[in-house]
Amino acid sequence: MNKELYDIRDDVLNERELNGVLNSYMFHKDQLEGIHNFVSAKQAPWFVVYQSAHEDSLYFSHRSYDQQTITSEWFSVLGPILRELNPKSLVRVKANLYPRTKVIEEHGYHTDFPFKCITSIFYLNTNNGYTKFEDGTIIESVTNRLLTFPTQCKHTGSSCTDKAGRININFNYF
Repeated sequence: MNKELYDIRDDVLNERELNGVLNSYMFHKDQLEGIHNFVSAKQAPWFVVYQSAHEDSLYFSHRSYDQQTITSEWFSVLGPILRELNPKSLVRVKANLYPRTKVIEEHGYHTDFPFKCITSIFYLNTNNGYTKFEDGTIIESVTNRLLTFPTQCKHTGSSCTDKAGRININFNYF
């Protein structure tokens, strides 16, 4: 692993410093559980994204910030993570939900944008899916983990086989 490129932080959110924020949204006292409950509620609006021209693979996405605009009420619960990131300017914030598959499927190497900025992935649930970089480095999906790297690093996500789905939130920012 190239430690100069990837920053991995576990247990990013903690109750002590962020509890008041989530209480204002009437969530459980644990902010991580509150964010997870918000994005996994029965009425949560997820949108289908096809991963290939043949529509044989899909995932669900929800953008809460895009093109200098808050696009969803989901943005209101992301303050605890945004405070950890301390961005100067956001580019995009989107949640991804990859349904369970029979075998782990990688989604294809890509960069999020053609320009230089920072990508952070916040993992909402532990599962056997992962983020993988072109150099072979694999970052496991672990609840409350934050992975940060330069956006120009080619990476791929994957599905999982051991949970109902793999859920993460991607932040692109300066």
